[in-house]
Amino acid sequence: MTGEVGEPDIFAIGLQELVDLTPGNVLADKFIAGDNSVGAERADEWEKTLLDTLETFSCVHECKYDLLGHCHMVGVLLMVFVKHQHKSEQRISNLQIKAIPTGALGLANKGAAMVSMNFDSTSICFVSSHFAAHLGKVQERNNNFHEISKRNIFLDRAMQPFAKTQYRSNKKRGQQAERRGNTEYVITTLADHNKGNLLNVKNEINNEKNDNINNNSINNNENNDNLNENENAWWDNDLNHDQSEEEKIKAEQHTSLRKSAQFLQKMRQSMLDDDADEDNIQDSDNAGGERAEKAVVEHVEEMGKFSAVDHDIVFWVGDLNYRIKKEIEIGRVYDLLDHVVKDEGENSDEAFAMLLSYDQLNIERREGRVFDGFCEGLIDFLPTYKYIPGDVGGYYDRRPDKKMRKPAWCDRILWKVKGRGKDGMRNSESVQLLQYRRVNDYFISDHKPVSALFKVRCKKVDAKKKREMMASTILASLDLQNRAFASVSCTSMFSFKDIDVMTLMRKQGESAWSREEKSFDALDPSLVQTVILENTSNMAKARFKIRENTVPDWVTIHQPPSIIEPSNSVNISASLNVMEIIPGSKRGYGCIVVDVENGNNVVIPVEFNEEEEIENKPLEGVARSLSNAIHAFKM
Repeated sequence: MTGEVGEPDIFAIGLQELVDLTPGNVLADKFIAGDNSVGAERADEWEKTLLDTLETFSCVHECKYDLLGHCHMVGVLLMVFVKHQHKSEQRISNLQIKAIPTGALGLANKGAAMVSMNFDSTSICFVSSHFAAHLGKVQERNNNFHEISKRNIFLDRAMQPFAKTQYRSNKKRGQQAERRGNTEYVITTLADHNKGNLLNVKNEINNEKNDNINNNSINNNENNDNLNENENAWWDNDLNHDQSEEEKIKAEQHTSLRKSAQFLQKMRQSMLDDDADEDNIQDSDNAGGERAEKAVVEHVEEMGKFSAVDHDIVFWVGDLNYRIKKEIEIGRVYDLLDHVVKDEGENSDEAFAMLLSYDQLNIERREGRVFDGFCEGLIDFLPTYKYIPGDVGGYYDRRPDKKMRKPAWCDRILWKVKGRGKDGMRNSESVQLLQYRRVNDYFISDHKPVSALFKVRCKKVDAKKKREMMASTILASLDLQNRAFASVSCTSMFSFKDIDVMTLMRKQGESAWSREEKSFDALDPSLVQTVILENTSNMAKARFKIRENTVPDWVTIHQPPSIIEPSNSVNISASLNVMEIIPGSKRGYGCIVVDVENGNNVVIPVEFNEEEEIENKPLEGVARSLSNAIHAFKM
């Protein structure tokens, strides 16, 4: 990444095989803490060397560089340096450093070191990786890439305030769900093991031992798995004396209840512990404690975690270990290299192109099996592996006393620009490759390093404009929602009051006997009710229907329309079907659900009550009835 060519804004330097990958070094790095391992010491030496080199570079170019971050894992090292002015101007944020081992049993003999950051508003990830070695392990190398690239290991800290709030809510809901689940399990256990005499046995036990169980379940942390000794003795004595068949059954029920009580004790203690944990988290959070921060971070990992390839820009460097295909013999490889080195013109170009056509990485990328969406510069340099360490002659290792390996382009640099950002908009970032080359004057390794120079365009978001655009987008979405979403309401209910069921049943029976079919309009007004269903949306039509299985048998709904126009209403009428009412029921209740296809559902209550009997009538009515009865008796 450069400001002016020759004066980069960022240096990212990745090293592999920092130490020999012997079992001793790998295990030492895993189990020896801090700076005591050989790899850690070697990483410190490289860091000091590179800082000294950059200091010399800074004097020439009048710019200063700071170490932004470094990540070390056994033989893999990644160091990122940035211009001091960028740090002082706070253009870099959200720095995260991660390592992913991909070796057998989770060991770090292979894997990746990564540094993630935001430069202005662009997220950038640098990856230094070392893949599986040996010619035939192409699939293992592909697997290394996918394991590293897809591992959600970085945190989106912009989600942390939201995560902190949701963490509390989710934890509380989770505890409530756990308690409901445990309660259901306990009830099932009691019911399964204590059919028939459950209540009698349970009451007997509660009367005799309720205090012991309650005290034990609340206070005794030391005896979480058992009730107190006296209570256990009581259970055992109750089981061991001479018993009748009925007593044995009862004793078995006692035993089952004891186990259930123990389970209840554990469950209750667990609830108390959870509540205590919640209090501790809140207390430590208020005090800035580490426990709350850890809980939030763990929750953010589940909510806003992302991988290396989720960044806007990814730069991937390393000893990827892809070789020349086994279909071409090693002798033929050296013949082609000899043509490339010694010949000039077309023969040299053809030999180089033929050799490059057998490169495993290019083949795997063309087939879409690895580094999908990544770019690589044009390879116009000789294979970077395998050389004789310390040989300034700089030719490949063809010593007959050593195991000969095919020269190959093991060391590569690739990059990827994400097509779209988190908001779904096309990213404005771009990467332009200025230089991709092999470093020839490096002789201490059996590899030749490769380097690349890029010009990167990053975006810088204006926070004020972003807020304005978000507000505009929200308003637009609300407008679309208003156009599509209907808001329906009903403020009344179907209420049939003081119904003389017997009289109405007789009338309906006479109508049925005479085969007289009354229209809806001809029904007794006391048997018909109407409610108003209103659509308060001023844009959307409400499409609705009555949910038939919610309509009581004693109610008939009379063909309402299925659409309510915007800012309009419709009437829904219902009649009481007294033939479905059992005389003497006195009252009936129900809820009729109106399903709105493009809006909120509505519930309409429905009820009826029979005409009150004489004992429930007002006093005047009772007096009048008595007077009429006396008058009739006298006559």
